[in-house]
Amino acid sequence: MLYRCSIHGLVYSRPINSIAGASLPMQKIVEGVRKEVPGAKIIGFPRGATAMTLPYVEMTGVSAIGVDWTFPRMIARETLQRRVPVQGNVDPLALLAGGTALDREVDDVMKELGGGPLIFNLGHGILPETPIVNVERMLKRVRG
Repeated sequence: MLYRCSIHGLVYSRPINSIAGASLPMQKIVEGVRKEVPGAKIIGFPRGATAMTLPYVEMTGVSAIGVDWTFPRMIARETLQRRVPVQGNVDPLALLAGGTALDREVDDVMKELGGGPLIFNLGHGILPETPIVNVERMLKRVRG
């Protein structure tokens, strides 16, 4: 697993060997932010944590959890959304492909995660070569 933190443009990354190791720095960040801004909403993104994502949520106190496109939606729905909103998890390659592949991906995210607290988003950013028309199509489909 890789711990990555980005705050105000500063990015910090390092390999992590345990969920506790990944959670402690984020827990300190969450505590520090909330000391300055009580009630601040903070989204954690423990990429690669999969089975340890719920313990990450519990240890860090984040308000929501971001999951990438490889994270199983059923697990996100059944375990994470009962605790916090989920952000994600459209596959950036489906957005790049566009057309029916994109429509299927959007529909699946909405079917699997739309019944719970969801921040609809990509699983990990827009690829630079993605046509803007595909982004517009995705937004139109989500907004219905």
